[in-house]
Amino acid sequence: YGLGGGLLPSIEGVDLAAYDLVMIDAAGPRLLNFSAQIEAAKAQTKVLIVGAGTPITGNIDRAAHPDVAAYWNNLTEENYAGLFAYVAARFLGQQIEVPPPRVFANLALWHPDAPAPFATLAEYFAWTRGRLPGAAARPRIGVLFYRSLMLANNAGVVAALIREV
Repeated sequence: YGLGGGLLPSIEGVDLAAYDLVMIDAAGPRLLNFSAQIEAAKAQTKVLIVGAGTPITGNIDRAAHPDVAAYWNNLTEENYAGLFAYVAARFLGQQIEVPPPRVFANLALWHPDAPAPFATLAEYFAWTRGRLPGAAARPRIGVLFYRSLMLANNAGVVAALIREV
């Protein structure tokens, strides 16, 4: 469900207590409009708040489950699957294998042709020297973009730009 006004059906009037678990992305202040509905659900079912950004709390202690934040803050297809496996196993009693979250650096240097992001500028320069003769003498251009694009495998436009320059 959504908070209304988007493509998802609104949470308004939905009996959240009818679910075995309610997972909420605490994405902003608009969620506060549904505080009473969420509080009523907490009295009857499990409520997990994933993400930060609201004073609303669930009845599952996120501090006791740090992997939830690790999955959520490093959202890839692999970590989405891991998050749902974690939730199913830990909160719904399902017998399912739970992969550990794959954690990515908050800041890194990325090139679409490199095997992995670089932790330091020195590592990146070493890679470019091995890839392009005379790389050290060439002009350098840095492109700053959101980490979430790379994690979501949605950096095609950035990759095309980098390859063109």
